[in-house]
Amino acid sequence: MTEQKWEFCELVLWASKKDTEVDKTAKGLIKPKQAVWSYDCYIRYYSPLGDVIYCTLGKLGKTMPYDPFAKSMAELGSSGWELVTVHHGNMQPNYPANELGYFRWDNKVAYLKRPVAQGRNVDEPKLII
Repeated sequence: MTEQKWEFCELVLWASKKDTEVDKTAKGLIKPKQAVWSYDCYIRYYSPLGDVIYCTLGKLGKTMPYDPFAKSMAELGSSGWELVTVHHGNMQPNYPANELGYFRWDNKVAYLKRPVAQGRNVDEPKLII
């Protein structure tokens, strides 16, 4: 019997930021401010050979119309990745001691795995973010 080999990935949403922006119409009229979001989100793929591929999925300050963590989870699941575990509210540097490690929706890490397939790179198919 052949031993099953796995490839892994780590999907991280480090933080999010809600901001507001003024929406100007083509006629120069100003609409009320609308909330916009930016996210610090990335993924790391780990191959069975020890290679690590890092991909940025969102940066704070660059607004996005969706949460890249949620979108990536959906795409990874449909690509054969299985959720192993998820952690919320990880400790963050530069925060006061009483704010470390509490549950936060915008700070989570998901670890996923899938069986190795001959000829497929660990970061395939590419996420469409």
